[in-house]
Amino acid sequence: NNGNNANTGNNVNNGNQAVSGKNCNAKKVEVVVVGNEQRFGFDGQQVALNPIIPIDRICNSFAQDAECKSRCEAAKAVAAATGVKGNSQGQGDLAAMQKLADDFNAAMAGSGSVAPAAGGNTGNNGNVANGGNNNAGGNNNDGGAAVIKGDLGSCSADAAKLVVKLGADSSDAQRAKEVRFIPGGFKVDPIFGGQGSALNGGIVANFICDRLASDCKASAATVASCRAAQVKVNGQKGGANLSADQVAALEKVAADFNAAIGIVDGNASGGNGNQANGSGAVAEGNTGGNGNAGTGANGKVDVTALLTLLKKAVALLEA
Repeated sequence: NNGNNANTGNNVNNGNQAVSGKNCNAKKVEVVVVGNEQRFGFDGQQVALNPIIPIDRICNSFAQDAECKSRCEAAKAVAAATGVKGNSQGQGDLAAMQKLADDFNAAMAGSGSVAPAAGGNTGNNGNVANGGNNNAGGNNNDGGAAVIKGDLGSCSADAAKLVVKLGADSSDAQRAKEVRFIPGGFKVDPIFGGQGSALNGGIVANFICDRLASDCKASAATVASCRAAQVKVNGQKGGANLSADQVAALEKVAADFNAAIGIVDGNASGGNGNQANGSGAVAEGNTGGNGNAGTGANGKVDVTALLTLLKKAVALLEA
């Protein structure tokens, strides 16, 4: 009775999270060179060697526009993560400076990208082959806790993930009847437990991004990706008496947010297993030989052959 258990899977974290949406009509970051001074600025004027200084001014101009403000902060974090700066001695990397400016401008125009996106395929294929009269095969993917595929710093995936479900908050009778958003560590985690439940998913998503940046010390790329993903959660609302389709749509919003910050739900289901039964001869051997799987659709067991094998096994033991 021999079997092979295979657990194979590919976890891929590739590419950038695409930005889509309105053009924020932001000032464009420029590389302005005057003599040996290679600086970042806008409107043809030098501002600073550090690109974050002019970018901060641009982001601050969107105080009344939540979508553009969030996108600007995400693009700023990506720019900061590059480490690219100007140079006052004429020795800066102009190509890298220009790419930083172009990437930021594209993000603010509603195209381009703002942060590395966590993604990929997790496969868990378990094939169990039983020699003899029965062949059982299939793919199994056991559920489990959330898995970190990104950099959440010191925080756990289960505590940091965005959750939306019916009865998430049972603190009173009304809330118990509602579909609400909560952080995974709701009421129990020292970092994420302090946020209450909310009907508006954007409130909890913003809290998670803030904690990732301040308490968890997550990577700049993860925080930037979180801010960008938060835009899509803003305005998504739970409530009472939602249909199954409405709940499923909110669950997908939460799953997409979690994937963007590198959290993969361990409850992803695997493929379907196929079980085939066929009649075939049972191999004989003093140590329990290998069975040969037969083909056939009747699913019957060769009882005579099985009894013969058992008798021989008993005889060997008695000997």
